[in-house]
Amino acid sequence: MWGRIVKIALSLPFLIAAGLFGLYLVFGFFLIDPLAQKLLPWIGENKLASQLSVRHVKLNPLTLEATVDGLKLAERTGAPLASVERLYVNLDTTGLFRWAWRIRDIQLDQPQAACHRRGASRRYAELGGADRQTQ
Repeated sequence: MWGRIVKIALSLPFLIAAGLFGLYLVFGFFLIDPLAQKLLPWIGENKLASQLSVRHVKLNPLTLEATVDGLKLAERTGAPLASVERLYVNLDTTGLFRWAWRIRDIQLDQPQAACHRRGASRRYAELGGADRQTQ
């Protein structure tokens, strides 16, 4: 019986699946924060025509829980538009089997939005304008 288990554990398909699962865990636990630190400012600058920053991103790939600390959106001049001290999102794992994202829980701590009477609606409308200007 142990010989059969060892044979299965050392088979190529099992080793490939175990390696991919290991890479998924390493990416989820360790690489998501450095990637978010580099990618979110780029998205803010190129897609939103604004400054987007984040202090820390934590993801648990086994339970599909994500926590984003210090998320800030500001104009290019540095004037704040919106910020969230802590954003917590918990996805329901049963939705993955149906190819549907289901959100179990969302929590926002200290959300803030800066609205100015003149030009505020125009400024929020311009957030998606970076794509339109380059086309």
